[in-house]
Amino acid sequence: MKTKSLFLFLAIFLFFSCVKNENTSSNSSKPTSQTPIAKNQQPKINSDTTTKNQPVQTNQTAPKTKKYGIKFALPSSWKTTTEEFKATDLKGNVVSIQSDYKDNNESTISFNFHPGEKGKQLYAYKLKKMDKGAQQISIGHKKAIQTIELLKTDGKGHSLKTPTKRIIVSLLTDKGEIDFVCNATNEASEKTFNDFISNIKF
Repeated sequence: MKTKSLFLFLAIFLFFSCVKNENTSSNSSKPTSQTPIAKNQQPKINSDTTTKNQPVQTNQTAPKTKKYGIKFALPSSWKTTTEEFKATDLKGNVVSIQSDYKDNNESTISFNFHPGEKGKQLYAYKLKKMDKGAQQISIGHKKAIQTIELLKTDGKGHSLKTPTKRIIVSLLTDKGEIDFVCNATNEASEKTFNDFISNIKF
């Protein structure tokens, strides 16, 4: 009787041991559940890898030219029509340098620079002989002479189909005197010229 009880006890013990082992192995094979990441806990992305190759936005400005003792930027609508022309006296000294332009509206613009002391004397003469059509204006911290006239005939005396407004601005710089001349065929060209004059720097 004791022998049968012992065998029965061993059988029950082995049965429960096997059942326990099966449960343990099955639990270890189950995939572990993952808690979803909240929106404010998303992993950070290295900003260097996402923005390094992106183009940099910059405000581009027209390049300025240092010439005639002033700094200026030509409007994009002005195109050079002639190469810079230098006039000399009998001794070979440069007395004037002229550059000519034309805009999209067929208005013409020219720069006529008179270098050195001769240029300063020319400006003093213009200042002294200012007529009713001329007035003094300010460009930066300097004074300039502006003359405006309405052209109804060309250089040969022929009537123009469209009257042209001629604006002449004479400016004294530390290198001489320069005349800016615009023959404007419309208000757009006149405005572009006036904007150009007002943005001259020294």
